[in-house]
Amino acid sequence: MRRYLLPILGFVGMALASPAAAADVAQIGCVLDHLDAAGRTVITDHAAAMVRIGSDPEGTKRVSIALRTAVAPCIAQFGWSDDAAVAANIYAMATLSAAGGEPVLRERGIDVAKIKRVYAAIPADLRARIQNGRIDDPELPDLLARAMSDADFPADQGDYVGRYAAYLMAIDIGRATFARS
Repeated sequence: MRRYLLPILGFVGMALASPAAAADVAQIGCVLDHLDAAGRTVITDHAAAMVRIGSDPEGTKRVSIALRTAVAPCIAQFGWSDDAAVAANIYAMATLSAAGGEPVLRERGIDVAKIKRVYAAIPADLRARIQNGRIDDPELPDLLARAMSDADFPADQGDYVGRYAAYLMAIDIGRATFARS
């Protein structure tokens, strides 16, 4: 499972924010609001490919373009810092990616609600590390993988569970980083 967290977390790694005046968390949905149907489809299709096979280089380029287009009006409207813009993009990408990955998981008989419950029950110390945006923490992929594997998912589901859990973690990191930006 750990090896599949790393490519997803690489995209999230851009969320490391430096301390600054906090952005208004109520604004974080702006990028989602500015993504058109085509942009949303690009992200959900990319997520489905990532959950299925763990990579989608061409999709990654399309996702970046869609997010750049959607974040521009938010920066203009709210005067976001670069850190806030990156965090909002990560939040939007992860939110849509989680939604895009769910049908793939269901096709494989994987209980999405169980993944969400297990993720929500992650111990407070690990949750704090996630919410503090410490994506560069070399222990984080192992800790997340261990938390998810302790839930007794069948071995053949581990990679899929890990990929989806990484999206849930990215939502947390994007939200927390935005709040600090």
